[in-house]
Amino acid sequence: DNDQHENRYFVPYLLQPDVKPFDLSQYHISEMLYIGYENNDIPYIPDGIYYCLLSSCLKQWNNTKVELYYQCAKFYLTKSRYYIIIKKDRSHIALQYCYQKIDNTASTNLIKCATETSIHKDRPHDIIKQKLSLLINDRMPKFKGAMIRYYVKCNICSNLTFVESKNELQYGNLVQCRNRSCNMLFECQAMYDWINWNQIDKNDEYQYGNDTSFDQDNKQEDISIYFFDIANMIGIDWTKLASLLGFSKDIDSIDSGNDSLFNKALAVLVKWQKKFVEMATATMTNNLQLLYHKALASQETNDDQQALSYYTQALNQVQSVHDTTPDIDQLLYRMYIDICDIYIRQYNIAMANTYIAKALQIVHKLQEQDKMAECLDRRGNIKRLQGDYDGALHNYNKSAEIKSKIDGNEGLDISNSYSNFGQIYDAQGKYDDAFCMFEKSLKIQLSVVSDNHPDVAATYSNMGFVYDHQGNYDDAVCMYEKSLKIQLPLLGDNHPDIAAIYNSIGIVYDHQGKYDNAVCMYEKSLKIQLSILGDNHPDIATTYNSMGNVYIHQGKYDNAVCMHEKSLKIQLLALGDNHPDIATTYSNIGTAYDYQGKYDDAVSAYEKSLKVQLSALDDNHPDIAATYNNMGNVYNNQGKYDDAVCMYEKSLQINLLVLGDNHPHIATTYENMGKVFKNQGKYDDAVSMYEKSLKIGLSTLGNNHPHIATTYGNIGLVYESQGKYDDAIYLHEKSLKILLSALGDNHPDIAATYNNMGSIYNNQGKYDDALSIFQKSLKIQSSVLGDNHPDIANTYGNMGIIHYYQGKYDEALSMYEKSLQINLSVLGDNHPEIADIYSNMGTVYDDQGKYDDAFSMYEKSLKIQISILGDNHPNIAITYSNMGLTYYHQGKYDDAVSMYEESLKIQLLALGNNHPNIAITYSNMGLAYDHQGKYDDAASMFEKSLQINLSVFGNNHPSSSKAYNNIGLIYDHQGKYDDAFSMYEKSLKIDLSVFGDNHSEIATRYNNMGHVYVNQGKYDDAISMYQKSLKIYLSVLDDNHPTIATTYNDMGNIYRHQGKYDDAIFFSDKAATILVDAGLQNHPSLVKIYDNIAMSYDKQNRHDDANAIRQRSNDVRHSLQQVDIINQTSTNTIYQPADQQIQSRQISNPNNNPSDNNNSSDTQQSHDHALKQKQYFNAYVQALQHGSCNNKVIRA
Repeated sequence: DNDQHENRYFVPYLLQPDVKPFDLSQYHISEMLYIGYENNDIPYIPDGIYYCLLSSCLKQWNNTKVELYYQCAKFYLTKSRYYIIIKKDRSHIALQYCYQKIDNTASTNLIKCATETSIHKDRPHDIIKQKLSLLINDRMPKFKGAMIRYYVKCNICSNLTFVESKNELQYGNLVQCRNRSCNMLFECQAMYDWINWNQIDKNDEYQYGNDTSFDQDNKQEDISIYFFDIANMIGIDWTKLASLLGFSKDIDSIDSGNDSLFNKALAVLVKWQKKFVEMATATMTNNLQLLYHKALASQETNDDQQALSYYTQALNQVQSVHDTTPDIDQLLYRMYIDICDIYIRQYNIAMANTYIAKALQIVHKLQEQDKMAECLDRRGNIKRLQGDYDGALHNYNKSAEIKSKIDGNEGLDISNSYSNFGQIYDAQGKYDDAFCMFEKSLKIQLSVVSDNHPDVAATYSNMGFVYDHQGNYDDAVCMYEKSLKIQLPLLGDNHPDIAAIYNSIGIVYDHQGKYDNAVCMYEKSLKIQLSILGDNHPDIATTYNSMGNVYIHQGKYDNAVCMHEKSLKIQLLALGDNHPDIATTYSNIGTAYDYQGKYDDAVSAYEKSLKVQLSALDDNHPDIAATYNNMGNVYNNQGKYDDAVCMYEKSLQINLLVLGDNHPHIATTYENMGKVFKNQGKYDDAVSMYEKSLKIGLSTLGNNHPHIATTYGNIGLVYESQGKYDDAIYLHEKSLKILLSALGDNHPDIAATYNNMGSIYNNQGKYDDALSIFQKSLKIQSSVLGDNHPDIANTYGNMGIIHYYQGKYDEALSMYEKSLQINLSVLGDNHPEIADIYSNMGTVYDDQGKYDDAFSMYEKSLKIQISILGDNHPNIAITYSNMGLTYYHQGKYDDAVSMYEESLKIQLLALGNNHPNIAITYSNMGLAYDHQGKYDDAASMFEKSLQINLSVFGNNHPSSSKAYNNIGLIYDHQGKYDDAFSMYEKSLKIDLSVFGDNHSEIATRYNNMGHVYVNQGKYDDAISMYQKSLKIYLSVLDDNHPTIATTYNDMGNIYRHQGKYDDAIFFSDKAATILVDAGLQNHPSLVKIYDNIAMSYDKQNRHDDANAIRQRSNDVRHSLQQVDIINQTSTNTIYQPADQQIQSRQISNPNNNPSDNNNSSDTQQSHDHALKQKQYFNAYVQALQHGSCNNKVIRA
């Protein structure tokens, strides 16, 4: 035992490896205290110095009972019944003490006190610190003077943070982690265990039972130790304690035989023990209050994670408390309630239920009814998040009953209950009931508090939500402005609640089509949030989401995706990857992809959303129904109608279960199912769905809501498809009246309704009326949406269709080009809308006889459609059919039939065997067979077409009229003139009842009847029919329309047969002039017209004139290089033209049409309505007492 012993080294390989943890089951253990250096001062303590340290400790403590391991040792201090573990940890020495567990409570407590006394007196941590410093200075001289400190380990990131004394602990027994990426506050109990043991800050270290008696059998053993323990525990010198007990300094006089002295010592122990417990309880209460207020402060700054950290630290201090005081119970209750609220905001239902259950345990202990009501409200909030609205109402009602018994029906607590009822009714679509509840709440608030109270502002905001859902947008803005007026003086202009109101106003502006105003509101909201909450708060993500939705409405889809992805990045960081708000953002991204025509990407985004929702929510939550609905929309766009209906039925099943059968969401699903049925040609089923939707909408929303207008418009579109044009116009006018009342005269939905009406005017042959109303639509769209929005492109496309039907091909192409340029800039070059425009341009080139250009357009269209829609979409069938029609016009009838068969194959697979498009394809195949002279095959095709049209439309529809007309063509070619005339008369009768007596279809029937008269040799009757036809054409078409040229040429042919050559030349020349003026100077029809004129000149012996005309004919032939085709083309026969299928979406404009579908992926209006209807399910009241709401918007 001399200094040389300190210089000896232990040999590491002779020591036991520390391969198993110590058996600590019989010991209480302290936390680790680390002694050492900063890594940049001394990165590593050598093993030699460590073993010298152990050797020196043996000498210091004069204790040979030690267990040595590699880089670890256990020193037993038997008298005090504890041992110290010393471990080497790179540049630190770690200390931990353990003391024995004894069944006797009082004895255990005294052993514990003795352990603390020994540590306090012997201060082993100071000894090790001093010895380690001396060894380092001596053995590692270049590190001499390095600062040696005490360290504690962060329980969050495991980094070491140095501390010296209690004065350095800024937050009681909490230390702020030095790791900047962590920066958390954590408990530093090790500092109290080792340095400040007598500062009572951790309750579970000082638990005492009611049994304060000693075991008499053991009192002889350690009465002297107990005496010292008492003195040290009460913090006085043992001599003072001896004086109090009437003893001298000879403590040994207290022995096992002196019962009286022992009992006196015991009495003092019990007295001071009680005092000790009171001190511990008071200190704990103070610490809990400190942590509780820190947590509240964190919540005020919306830092829920930091708040949870404080709450966790507070609860850890009382986790082993057996009998808490009433003061601590009150604090625990408030903490449990606040933690529950945090988990509600985080959508963590399981944890919210856990903490409300803990709160209820406290309530049962305290027997305080007001707290029971508060717990029931929280349970209602949880049920509301789960979509269990009936369950929520049940809890809210029970809470309200308790509140009524306590305070009557006029207190603020009852006011809050009315507010809760209102929010449930709002979610259930019972808007009148909701408004009634909010009015009751407001009445109480105004009677109890001032009219500038935050609760009043919250109620105004809630009333604004209801007005928004009802479509009363001006009233909604008024309510939000009232709320804002109250809150600005109270909170200032830079508070999160102010930002929330701006966000809500932005949503209303979005619904009103005031997109610039909406963006302005969102930017104001965002500016506040960024300045207060930082860059990564969930509220920031909410605002980005809202801005993304506006960008969708503005047609800025790339910007929308960018906003939603920014939102997603924040949410994943702040909320994890399994929060319902994440699902909302995935859905919004899916919406943008749907608009962009990226259907597979859209489905993928919705599937991600669904995966999160199924994990985080109940299987029957309305949000899940909304996602199924959105997926159905994409499938509908892809032509996967059965899959779409399956999704809608899933959505419907959930909503019927959760919301009942009279909720706007149910109406939305019926609406979307109606669109699928319309696309499938099941018009009666479609109307049935729309009428179901209408019935619900009228009962829940009233008769002046935009949703009602949407439904009227949708029924109008079905009537249009059924040829019920007057009924369709009537419903669109009803829709327009509602929209004008609800939205004003400058909203995109108004423009879309004008578009729908223009489509009907087009079908009625009222081309000027159609153009006029399209101009109205364009004016609105340009003022609201700017010049580069897909809605404007569609309106240009619709105007192009009118010009096409008017025979103004250059104007039609000009409109299509405008539409194309906008869509290319907004949607890119691989979107279904682009394909539709190429297809429509192809129809113009086809009519101009520019067949190569037509095929080029169709091939472009087909390439896009196949890449996006797959091989079996109905639109692809339309393109094949149009390509077949071009082959037909070229006289390549086999190729035409081949294309029609490709089209038919797809249609039968996608649409079933009874769809109007299939009837069109059969009709076109029949015309090709007719030209091939295959009259029986043609008749079979026309008969199939007729049967489909009769089953779908009935006998009084234009499609049925065309079928009768086509059958008449076959009879005419077979020489069955009476049968042909009978078919034409049937067709004419239908057309007169549908269109009136001044429609181009009527003129076509007169033309075909005239042809029968020609074949019968009844030339005067034929001329009479042609004159009737011509009169109609001239009234409804431009004077230079190619169709009029056909009639002039037919009349010229009759006059030529009658030998009236001047008349023949006059009418044929008029026909040629029209075609040339229309830009068709190289059209195959001109060849036959010129040949007919030449023949008339020859009959008059005007051979020079005849040769000049023939030269013109030859010039056309040469330019076309299709003499064989021209020779097959007859201009002497007026056929029902083959059905050129201009893409129907361009005519009825469903991708922007509020009336075509109640869904955002297909309609502007329905997207807006869906946002209004959907927003409640993903918005939660940020401050539950005040009802402030962060709106998360997805389409439903």
